[in-house]
Amino acid sequence: RLDGSHRKLLISHDLGEPRDIVVDMKHGYIYWSDWGTNPKIERAWMDGTHRQEVISQDIIWPNGIALDVDEQKIYWCDARTDKIEVASVDGSNRKVIVFEFLQHPFGLSILGDYIYWTDWEEKIVERVRKHTGEERTILVAHLDNLMGLQASKAHVKDQDFRNDCFRHNCSHLCLQTPNGGQCACPNGFELDPANPKNCIRPEAFLMFVSKGDINRASLRSLDTLSTNGASLAFNGVTDASAIDADFTRQRVYWTDMEEKTISSAFINGTDKKILVEFGLEFPDGLAVDWMSQNLYWTDRKSTR
Repeated sequence: RLDGSHRKLLISHDLGEPRDIVVDMKHGYIYWSDWGTNPKIERAWMDGTHRQEVISQDIIWPNGIALDVDEQKIYWCDARTDKIEVASVDGSNRKVIVFEFLQHPFGLSILGDYIYWTDWEEKIVERVRKHTGEERTILVAHLDNLMGLQASKAHVKDQDFRNDCFRHNCSHLCLQTPNGGQCACPNGFELDPANPKNCIRPEAFLMFVSKGDINRASLRSLDTLSTNGASLAFNGVTDASAIDADFTRQRVYWTDMEEKTISSAFINGTDKKILVEFGLEFPDGLAVDWMSQNLYWTDRKSTR
């Protein structure tokens, strides 16, 4: 929520270097740029489902992106090709708007008939007409460390636009999608089958490692276990292998085969600590003695 409460993890797999993100709260989509090993612009429903690539060809360092909701156009700037481009939200009708005298465009925004951007090598803020690329104007110059940018109206009326989540009766989160508003729960909670607008803390759940990430899934709907799992918001998990937990202290423990470490964190992802980082080769097995507060593990490379 806007006050920082009810945090929910939406997407955690197959992300390289995710950078900018914009929302289409009218149609229920989020869009983001990724300049990792496989650079691209992607989109998904605002609940994190129905993920798809929008732009993946001839793109290298996509930085800022901007969305024209009314015209259903996505704009982006590429700091390697030194271009500002636009396409329809499905990736079609691609067009270059600006291609000259761009050193390192970073932040991008749109308002009315203009697109605005920052260039942190030239240390300037510029704008052009969004349809033609004409009337290019430097608005501000000689600013160090220019990064993000947002052009906004001074006054926005609520009645200009409302979606299903404008006024909702979900207990925690309402996420707009193309199918309407969906009630959702923060990490560690799930929707109550008796009242799907309320979130409850489950009495039991599964924790498992998949694709090197740590996940949890509800035991209420085992028939949909493959689809109702959710990654836990742990930072710095490279290739998790074994997992155990101490629920008296609400902590999770795991081994990382690539980092060659054993770590721990609260179930909500906070207070991550590396517990063992030396003398590990392949820590395959892990067990927690939460009564004595001891940790046991196996290592098949060092045969211990």
